[in-house]
Amino acid sequence: MRKIVVISTNAAGISVERGQSLTSLSARKTAIYKLLLKVRRGKVNDYYIAGMCASWIAGQGALPRWMGLAPRMFREMLDFHFNSASRTIFLNSKYLLPERNGDEIIDLRQLLLANRAGRSRSERWIAELICAACMGRDHLWSDLGLMSRLQLSELIHLNFPRLAILNSKNMRWKKFLYKKLCEGEGLYICRAPSCEMCLERPLCFAPDSD
Repeated sequence: MRKIVVISTNAAGISVERGQSLTSLSARKTAIYKLLLKVRRGKVNDYYIAGMCASWIAGQGALPRWMGLAPRMFREMLDFHFNSASRTIFLNSKYLLPERNGDEIIDLRQLLLANRAGRSRSERWIAELICAACMGRDHLWSDLGLMSRLQLSELIHLNFPRLAILNSKNMRWKKFLYKKLCEGEGLYICRAPSCEMCLERPLCFAPDSD
């Protein structure tokens, strides 16, 4: 069981302790999510950020300390999306991003920010969250703490529409992002003549329910 420490205001009254069951953590995740929705500021991405925050503090997903953000950026994200008077600050000390992924994260960040919608400040934070979650080992939507791949698709369409349009064949999002990075470097690792003829096609493409 992950060690999770929570620093919260009296309004929240939330704590997570070692040894809790998955059912208990899921219930706590739901409670945190509902709390954040009550104090949301009505910004674009409020619901997505609330869901990822709730999953993270419940020990779900793969986002590291401060959800992969710098501490100041993390606080700015919370203050931008939620009422600071009732803000809950989460401190997850599970692990840090490995330094060996530094260049990889820089490339992913540049790809995402170059294709941002330009509608909201939170696009920058979401780009950082996606970069951090790409270091996880599960599906990207799961490592982000989202509910489904469909929700991740909605998030990317809203914040990075040019990338979303390019993924017209419904490739898994992490594979798609790395494919775009390889194309940008002029690298073509896959030897299949086409995706349709590849025996490993199910590994790269999936329905939104996956």
